[in-house]
Amino acid sequence: MPAPPRGRRERVPAFRVRASGAQDGLRRLRRCHGRGARTTWPTPEAMVRGYSDEIAGVLAGQPCHLVGWSMGGLLAHAVAGVLEERGATVSSVSLWDCGFSAARDIRPSTPDWMEGAVSVLASLVPDGEEKVDLRATLRAHGGPAERHLGQWVSAAATSLWGDGVAVDTDVLEDRVVVAALHRHLFTGWRPGVVAAPLSVAWARHSLDHGLVTQVDWSVHTKSTVDEREVEGTHYSIVRPPNVTQLVDMLVDALGVRTARGVR
Repeated sequence: MPAPPRGRRERVPAFRVRASGAQDGLRRLRRCHGRGARTTWPTPEAMVRGYSDEIAGVLAGQPCHLVGWSMGGLLAHAVAGVLEERGATVSSVSLWDCGFSAARDIRPSTPDWMEGAVSVLASLVPDGEEKVDLRATLRAHGGPAERHLGQWVSAAATSLWGDGVAVDTDVLEDRVVVAALHRHLFTGWRPGVVAAPLSVAWARHSLDHGLVTQVDWSVHTKSTVDEREVEGTHYSIVRPPNVTQLVDMLVDALGVRTARGVR
């Protein structure tokens, strides 16, 4: 990479790591998941290697920042470890509402559609709503073997909160598939230890409803951890207006805040 012109700051690359971005997309997922059908998703290790190779290929010796939301955060942390092993400098890793399974060490043979449905149904909980037993509600409306995944979640949501949270059932189907397959891939996943400082954001809704295992990320870095709770659900923290909270954290992680604002 050529040197920056005299008097200009050199930009440090920042990469967003997406768990679903390493796949062939939702359309292929919907075709292949088919109630227990084998999926074509690679292993988490394969995704980590792929991202590491792609990022290393464009760094040209520069340091970088990594950002990941949900399962993408686990990938970003793992990629940081690989890049550091290869001699690259990772200036920060931002992890947005991502935990990992603390209860089960053995990955089941097939995705757990109930867990995927619970995750998606939780994303539909209106702000300020009392905590409810989402699994019991889903069981009361049948199960994944009895009806379309999106219709199943939609019926449960309507019984709890009426039509105010109505979402297209095909969209719900996509979300359940992604949530279940992500969870399936990462059951038993254990992060390593990186040298980079971590910026960790937790969605308050996820913590209040027990939807994520709040990991002690300080044991997974040799540096510092900036940990904050942000308003919103797992999904709404990455959309306006809640995303501004993540922008503030990212600005701090990138070190681009000055006395006059953001440079």
